[in-house]
Amino acid sequence: MTGTDSFTRDELETIIRYDQTPGKAIIWTCDQALMRRLEAKGIKPVRVENTPVGRVFGKEYEVEKKWVKVSPPRQMSEAQREAIRQRGRPSFTKGQN
Repeated sequence: MTGTDSFTRDELETIIRYDQTPGKAIIWTCDQALMRRLEAKGIKPVRVENTPVGRVFGKEYEVEKKWVKVSPPRQMSEAQREAIRQRGRPSFTKGQN
């Protein structure tokens, strides 16, 4: 059981501080899945926050700035989507005779 069990999903936030100083970006999170992903990649927390009963509430990590990336989804028109569908359609029908 973690310290975040009694919080709503909206309250389990992640804050990424990325300023103009060189070096590291700071990630503070209550998201257990993100904590597991960061720690699976060998990133150790620099600070751990606990609830009054000793459960882990949030962790702070330092990562290289180049690891922080914002990538909005690709915007396509309906014509572009249809062109992609048509190009991919022969791939699915080749071996199905």
